[in-house]
Amino acid sequence: MLDPVQFAAELATLKQRPHYDGHALLCELPDRVARLFESKLVPTGQSLAISGSEDGLLCAVVTLQAASTQVVCIVPMLGPLAKNWLFEAVESLHRMNIVVSIADKEQVIVVTSGPPVLHPDGQEWQTIRRRLDAVAFDGDRDKFVTQLLDLLRRLDADVQSAIPGFAVDERWVFAITPPAAPVGGDVDVRSGTGMPMPAGAALH
Repeated sequence: MLDPVQFAAELATLKQRPHYDGHALLCELPDRVARLFESKLVPTGQSLAISGSEDGLLCAVVTLQAASTQVVCIVPMLGPLAKNWLFEAVESLHRMNIVVSIADKEQVIVVTSGPPVLHPDGQEWQTIRRRLDAVAFDGDRDKFVTQLLDLLRRLDADVQSAIPGFAVDERWVFAITPPAAPVGGDVDVRSGTGMPMPAGAALH
């Protein structure tokens, strides 16, 4: 997860330096997968869902698809950074920004979605927002990891295409979390949080 300052720092590495506002998700993909999302000739689709239990972990599940290749970003609603990203994407920006780091290259691209929620002023989103506002992380990391693994298993058992007529042949799933707290220096946004879970594990 990148806050606006970290997002701007990633954009500074691009030759054309496009301007984007707000927060962004960060993941790493092989070049061949990233290029699918850049091509205007490849059909694309997207979805946003909120998954979890009434008394447990709530996650935003962002699905981006290009032809038969799917990228899923699971964003646990653990604190202000995650909630700020989601509320901003739905209510202000009306899009989601995903920074894709190209594996084995010092290169990034930005993939931008369409509106994640068609009617952010509607009752359905307002109900979801109130539920998310009430969520607070209790600090139990063991329970958090168990619930996240359970969600990954459920997603693996129920693969749904975001594009009519295209089956999902390849799937990349990421758990998106805030960067670790800095120790005597700047935060390395690529360092992860030390969770016992491989980011970008290919499930299919």
